[in-house]
Amino acid sequence: MNNNLTKSFALILSSCIASIVFADNNILHDLNEGDPLVYSNADQPNDPKDKKRKPKRPPPLPQQVFVDVNGDGSLDKVAWGSPRHSLSVTFLGYGDGTFIKKGLFHGDKHLPKKAPKILNFADVTNDGRADKIVTVMPPMKKPRPRPDDHDATADPHPKPKPKHPPKTLVYLGMADGTFSKRPMGITND
Repeated sequence: MNNNLTKSFALILSSCIASIVFADNNILHDLNEGDPLVYSNADQPNDPKDKKRKPKRPPPLPQQVFVDVNGDGSLDKVAWGSPRHSLSVTFLGYGDGTFIKKGLFHGDKHLPKKAPKILNFADVTNDGRADKIVTVMPPMKKPRPRPDDHDATADPHPKPKPKHPPKTLVYLGMADGTFSKRPMGITND
């Protein structure tokens, strides 16, 4: 008898949960007052607030690479976060699988802030130390339709074109585990 009662209670509870989950998202009833409350689901396409706010996205996961930055023969860990920034943190390796706790930061304030950046690390100068390679992607320019262009074969949705080609900057790896302050080939202003 007790087992049947438990099964019945579980069945009633699961049906209540299912009815709540599959209920209409537009109106919820407050059990205390009995008045319907309008519920605005942020995932619905008809939400008027969607045009005013950006959807919350989780921050990008940090990326990391293991290279020898200071040329001592042991791998160092270099981590960076957002593709919008060229900031990287280097954790020097001891050679036994452990790294220093305090990281060495590197970033260039002279790069455009809103341009996407791609970071790579390789020994470009063949000196035994990894160099930081930053490719700065240009902002996209939307093509404007010409008013006198009545060509029926023209693409109605032209793809945006870059304003200029991507720029690649190389920061030399230094013996202390940092990268040079200015990229290779750029003179001080």
